Amino acid sequence: MVLIVQELKTVMVLYFIIFDATPSQLYTVNFKYQWINGVNTNQTMKAIVRSDYDTGGTVIKDSGFFPETAYNIWHIFSFTFTATQVQNRLILYKDSDAPIAFDDVSIVPVLSVDDLSQFNFKSTPNPAKEYIYLSASKTIDKIEIYNILGQQVKNVNLNKTRSSVDVSSLSKGIYIVKAFIEDAVGTYKVIKE
Repeated sequence: MVLIVQELKTVMVLYFIIFDATPSQLYTVNFKYQWINGVNTNQTMKAIVRSDYDTGGTVIKDSGFFPETAYNIWHIFSFTFTATQVQNRLILYKDSDAPIAFDDVSIVPVLSVDDLSQFNFKSTPNPAKEYIYLSASKTIDKIEIYNILGQQVKNVNLNKTRSSVDVSSLSKGIYIVKAFIEDAVGTYKVIKE
């Protein structure tokens, strides 16, 4: 599930995304960025989550990084944070006037397969290249795979206790997998290489 972005503001080198979250929930922030022209290799970028909608608020996560320097190529960045309140603000900031574009910004809850532990559910490898191998003590009814934007990219009916799922056609990136066993559903993150 991808959170709905309520508002996007752009101020020169500062981008705000305002969103609601569930307190104490772990989230992953994913986004792509692209330098439009040549870039100064000494630049830094920050992705900051604050606990408010306005200008103040407590910094929950300050993820400073040295971005990739190649221009006119999309680069991916990801980090996690734990929400402390409902109202939040994601700030994407760079320290120069070099033109940059951001795309596919998502804020996704990090979920687990705890609900499937009673079935000894396993999924390997992670990261995956061509296949995900699944096993459980009960029949795995199906799996659904979603991209970081929350769009379903694969839906496979299994009806087996052991199976493999071909993910070779998926683009490199982060995916959310939902596995269904009896009345339980477990959700977890898989990286496709």
